[in-house]
Amino acid sequence: MNSEEQKENAANAELDMTDVSNNGSRYTGDDDSQPTSGKRSHPNRGAEKSDIATSTKRRGTGPRTQEGKNRSRQNACKHAIFSRIVLFKHEERQEFEHILAGLRNDLRPVGTLEIIVVDQVAVAFWRKRRCLIAEGAEIQKGMDFVEWDEEREHERRAVGLSSSSTNYNGGLIATIANPTLLERCLELLDDLKSAIKRDGFDPEYDKKILIKLYGEYRQDDWRDTLFSSYFFWLAYALCPDEKRQIEGITSPEEAKETFLTEIELEEKRLLRVKKDRAAKESARLKLVSLSRNIPAPAEMDRLLRYGTSIDREIDRLLKQLERLQRMRLGQPLPPPIDLNVSLEQ
Repeated sequence: MNSEEQKENAANAELDMTDVSNNGSRYTGDDDSQPTSGKRSHPNRGAEKSDIATSTKRRGTGPRTQEGKNRSRQNACKHAIFSRIVLFKHEERQEFEHILAGLRNDLRPVGTLEIIVVDQVAVAFWRKRRCLIAEGAEIQKGMDFVEWDEEREHERRAVGLSSSSTNYNGGLIATIANPTLLERCLELLDDLKSAIKRDGFDPEYDKKILIKLYGEYRQDDWRDTLFSSYFFWLAYALCPDEKRQIEGITSPEEAKETFLTEIELEEKRLLRVKKDRAAKESARLKLVSLSRNIPAPAEMDRLLRYGTSIDREIDRLLKQLERLQRMRLGQPLPPPIDLNVSLEQ
C-alpha cells in the first residue's frame, strides 16, 4: 500500500469516528490513554450509578402515602408498657393488644408521652370491659344458683330442727313443706314398710320410726295418722286365737297386709305433695330468677361506683391527650376546667 492509500484510509476512519460520535452512540474506545484536555464520556457507567442511587433511595424512604406513614409510625411500639401489669392469667393478651392497636390507630399518638397516655386509655377501657364482665357474672350467678340457694336454705333449716322439737310438735310430717324433710319422711316410711314385711309388727322398733314421723302418740290427738292406725292393727295381730275365733277378728297376717297398704297410701300422699310442691317451686324459682336480672343492691352499688370512676379516668386521659396534641401542633389550648361535685352536706 502506497502512502496516498494510507492517508485515504486514515481519513475515512476519522470520518467514521466523527459520525458515530455525532449520532450519540455509546461507543467507547478501549484505549485509556486520552489527552488531559478532552474528557471522554462514559454513559454506561453513569446509568449504572443512577440506577443504584435510585434503588437505594427507594429502599430508604419508607412509605410515601399518609396512610402508610400513619401505620408505620407505631412500628416500634409492639406492646403496651402496662400490658404485663394489667392482665390477669386468664385474660387474653391478644384481645388487649387489639384494643390498644385500635386506639393508637384512631388517636394517632406521636412521641413517648402521647403513646403512654393512649396506653393508659387502653388500660382504662380494659378495666371497663372487666367491670361489665363482672356485672354479667353477678347477674348470671344470681339466676343460675337460685335453686341451689333454696336447697341449701332448706338443708340449713332441717339441721336446725332437733329430735325433741319434732317429737312434741307433730313430728317430721308437720314439716313436709321443706323438701329435705319430706324426703326424710319417705325414707322412714320405706324403712317401716320393709321391716314389717320382713319381721311383722315389732312395737319396739316400729314406734321409734312412727314417733319421728308423727311425734309422741297421744290418745286425744285429733289427727287420724298412721301412728293411731298402727296401734289398731297391732291389737288385732296380738289378739289371742280363741278370741279371734269367737269374734271373727282378722288374722295377724291380714292385719299386717292391711297396715302395709295404709303405709303405701301414706307414701302416695306424700309423693303427691312432693309433685305439687315441685311444680309450684319451679314457677316460683323462675320468677325469682327473673327478678335477679340486676345484681343485688350492694353489688350493684359497688359496680356502679367502679364503672363511674373508670369513665372519669377515660375522660381525663382523653382531655390530657388532646392538650398534648394541640401543644405539638402549635394550636391554642382551651382553658382547663376543674369541676368537683360533692353530694355530702
